[in-house]
Amino acid sequence: MNAVWFAAMSEAPIAVELERLLGGLYYSEDFEVVSLVRHFHDQLPAARKLELRGEIRRRILSTASLLDVYLCVAVPVPECAFLLADLLDQQEAASQFSRTLMEALRVAGVADVFPSVVRFLDSDQEREALATLAALDFPQALPHVAARMEHREFADSILHIFADRKRRVGLEKLAAELRAESAAVSPLRGSLNGVLHAKSGKFNPFTTAEVAALLQAVGNA
Repeated sequence: MNAVWFAAMSEAPIAVELERLLGGLYYSEDFEVVSLVRHFHDQLPAARKLELRGEIRRRILSTASLLDVYLCVAVPVPECAFLLADLLDQQEAASQFSRTLMEALRVAGVADVFPSVVRFLDSDQEREALATLAALDFPQALPHVAARMEHREFADSILHIFADRKRRVGLEKLAAELRAESAAVSPLRGSLNGVLHAKSGKFNPFTTAEVAALLQAVGNA
């Protein structure tokens, strides 16, 4: 981490410092790359953060390697969202590259790329696509989520989608969104209980009271 701090404090061009940092991560795991680049970004002054975002965008435009996409996972770069979506559109099959692109799109947080992700609901990366869609535009993704709530193999994934939504907008807003969807989608009434109890005790991101509130919101208490 000291090397990251010194790189962040350097007055060298941001492209030079980023390349130097990445050079030292050649044998690192993907999550280590993301963690260290994120830490590097967080140490930078505001002006240098903008420079870093510009450098990441330049790399996406020029090489768009898997490593470059991981940079977009580490650092939110909304201006790269449509470039990443175009890359995803070009993928003919699910792969590590498509999975990382979806993760980067989730971080970028631009809802307009929603259509590029939808087709991966019919792939081996259905869960990743579902989580990405929910993060990009939860109300628009909710019918896709609801359609899978009857399938027990999706319960854990959907529980975490709901937990993420609660962190973003609060329990009351989540309850209102589920209530609105329940009015149109009958399977939601019978399957929400199973999703909310997919984990027990401390492993469940919802308290007993929160579970009761959400079930009551859809008339399932």
